[in-house]
Amino acid sequence: MKLFGKLFVFLALMSLLLAACGGGDPTPEGTLSTPEVEATTASEEAAEVESGSLCSVPYMPVSEGASWSYQGTGETGPFSWTTTASNVSDTGFTVTQTHDTGGEPLIVTQQWSCADEGVIALEYGGGADASLSYTGLNATLETLQTTGITMPRDTAPGDNWQQSFQLQGTVTTADIVSDVAGSVTQAYQAMAIESVSTPAGVYDALKVEVVTTFDLQMTLMGITVPFSMVSTNTTWFAHNVGWVKSTGNAEIDGAAGFENTIELQSYSIP
Repeated sequence: MKLFGKLFVFLALMSLLLAACGGGDPTPEGTLSTPEVEATTASEEAAEVESGSLCSVPYMPVSEGASWSYQGTGETGPFSWTTTASNVSDTGFTVTQTHDTGGEPLIVTQQWSCADEGVIALEYGGGADASLSYTGLNATLETLQTTGITMPRDTAPGDNWQQSFQLQGTVTTADIVSDVAGSVTQAYQAMAIESVSTPAGVYDALKVEVVTTFDLQMTLMGITVPFSMVSTNTTWFAHNVGWVKSTGNAEIDGAAGFENTIELQSYSIP
């Protein structure tokens, strides 16, 4: 069924975009800057971090007006977007993703909270009751509840953590509307510090494996069908920069899905 295929691609991409928040040091005018391509160690970058904010997590630092530009390749071809942080306080911030669609840009907002333990995405993918469009599919998803943490404050190889979301909403394609409800769970495992090369620079980055499990129920014309998907991604986070690269694949009900790669192109942080 085409609806399931489109939903599959949509959810797999959203499992990557949840981590699309990071930070560094932007230019005064807010324009994007590309760092020199040379390796930096976590200890060298650590000296540059401003302390005092609960949102200043070493591997996902955030400051007002910070932005990161990404490009990726996947099942539907190349794609790109820019992530911007705003409304930053000691208790939370807003992430805005502006996606290049070749026409009217797709803009998605997401609220985060900051705590002693780290930073937490309060909504899966977009805002509560956010409307998202992708490859002819429109998904309106509401986050009912979230537990766990997105990125701990102190993270090292060997650490593991988890976050879960309870969702409900609708999915529309070709004038067919389906109700969707269920859970999304993301399990994180910090693996090692590795050298990673991207268009934005070369970094000594924390390698994290992320397994996202979707357990959803789709109801169409009175018939409810279970929808299960597992997305496995390897993601690298650079100290005081944030998310710099991801590679991954997805499976739907045990069948092989598609692969994707995303890389940081440039970043700028005030």
